[in-house]
Amino acid sequence: LAVVVINHYCACGWVFLAQTSSGHSWLDEHALQHADAVVVYSMALYWALTQFTPAASNVHAHSSKERVYSIFVILLGILTFSTIVSYITTTMQALQRMRSERDVQEQILRTYFVENNVSAELGTHIVKFLWVNHFS
Repeated sequence: LAVVVINHYCACGWVFLAQTSSGHSWLDEHALQHADAVVVYSMALYWALTQFTPAASNVHAHSSKERVYSIFVILLGILTFSTIVSYITTTMQALQRMRSERDVQEQILRTYFVENNVSAELGTHIVKFLWVNHFS
């Protein structure tokens, strides 16, 4: 959801920049100066989304201001996706640690069962109980 909101604001900024530009802009290049707002917004949102992904876009900067804004949006895209990848990596590492700790605890329990001659049936019931109530 955050990526959608960020792209919305980037698209709005892209439109604002073109509409307030005194020179040639991407709106002029695509003959959209007097186009319907939905058409202009959809083209700007398309541009913004392509700045955040490796997708190609036929909408390009045509002025220095648009180029600077494009660079800013590309850097924002890099930062956003780096943050997302970092969050996913951290979450996966935490899950791996939890699983590793759980595996160690289960191995300690199984060793205890063997050392104390706990029957296989009772050990299985205990492990199932712990999986349902503790390990999950």
